[in-house]
Amino acid sequence: VALSFFVSLVFGIVTMTSSRSHTNLILFLFGFWLPFFDPLTHPVFYFYIAVAPVVLSLFKSHESATVVARTSLLLSVHWVLGYALSWIMKWSFAGLFGDGLAVFRDSFSQVLFRASGDVDGKPLGFLDGLDANVREFLNRPFATTLVAVFVSYLMLSLLIRMRRNTSIEFEGVLLCCGITFAPLATFLLLKSHSFEHSWMTYRSIAIAIGLSLACLYLRDDRLFFRGAEQIGSKERNA
Repeated sequence: VALSFFVSLVFGIVTMTSSRSHTNLILFLFGFWLPFFDPLTHPVFYFYIAVAPVVLSLFKSHESATVVARTSLLLSVHWVLGYALSWIMKWSFAGLFGDGLAVFRDSFSQVLFRASGDVDGKPLGFLDGLDANVREFLNRPFATTLVAVFVSYLMLSLLIRMRRNTSIEFEGVLLCCGITFAPLATFLLLKSHSFEHSWMTYRSIAIAIGLSLACLYLRDDRLFFRGAEQIGSKERNA
């Protein structure tokens, strides 16, 4: 786990500091690498760690919401392609030197089971995987504080903009909220896996909220600095 965490972070830093034309290739290689070290636990968590530095750099440079969304989507697609190709190659080699097509049959059966299989012989409801992870997250001592800080900061930022008659930039706010809720889609897609392993897959919620909060701050940094500059200007004029 520690190895996957630190290597994922290195991938993210390399992506952030590399040429924009190379970022998709790096995320593809990251997706290709990940199944060899974290095959069945919570790869989405490591994806967030790897892509976080890139998203933060985009918000720091004040790219438009459209650019951030498009870049993040392309990175996600390339990561998924690399991740899927890595598994397919592993199945192919196992089939070539092992049980042939039976490997693919068993592998796809496992994929379907992790998406919608029964748990302890009982079928799961559509929201059970999501519910298990949200409950696991809320049971953590830091969860309430993290959510409270996120909501408080969002409201404070909006109030400051309203008092100063500054545009609210709803596209950026919605994008940050999208970052927060994105892991929930994986809990719906991988229902059985998310339910059984909620004790660790819930971490994606925490890192997504933290990333979204950091993005909100970077989006608003000019707002705070502008306020400081105005105060300093008034003091000098006085």
